[in-house]
Amino acid sequence: MATVGFVGLGDMGSRMVPHLLRAGHTVRVCDLLPERTAGAVAQGAIESADPADAARGADLVISAVMSADIPAAHLGPAGILSGLRPGVVLAMLSTTTPAVLQLISAAMPEGTRLLDATLVGGVRYAAEAGLTVLLGGGDDAVAAAEPILAEFGEVVRVGPLGSGVAYKLITNVVVMAAEAGLRGAAAHLRSRAQPPVGRRRG
Repeated sequence: MATVGFVGLGDMGSRMVPHLLRAGHTVRVCDLLPERTAGAVAQGAIESADPADAARGADLVISAVMSADIPAAHLGPAGILSGLRPGVVLAMLSTTTPAVLQLISAAMPEGTRLLDATLVGGVRYAAEAGLTVLLGGGDDAVAAAEPILAEFGEVVRVGPLGSGVAYKLITNVVVMAAEAGLRGAAAHLRSRAQPPVGRRRG
């Protein structure tokens, strides 16, 4: 079993940590909101003072913070990167941009490895371990992280670092286009179902 640092216990992260605990992993957790951390601790996780503390001693660190919080959670003396030791893999689950991913990649300590592990699926899938993890990164880092990330659902290797983010952005565009098409079709059907103005039903 592994020691996993998990930073970010929002709607998704709070439902993913229990899968790691049930699998027998030691999980060190951190979140900006103390009540979220307390919820995970009540299930068996270990509270960490800050993201750097969550990363210390971990075999794998998982970041599931909101996109806007990525720089603060990863950089600086209390950030994840300052707690990483050589050989450790950091998997970023956040939906972000290639530029932000490269920012974190450039700041990674020597001997550590970064994966983008973006998620397909919402809160229900996170609770049911039915997510799809789009995993991008080097082969050795992927091999080290994949068995643990598989606790969340299906892991799909999509290529080098940045591929996960790219595939997720494409997925989002396709989903939005499909939703727009469905809304348009529904509006068309509603308009056809309404009787013309001035015509009496009888």
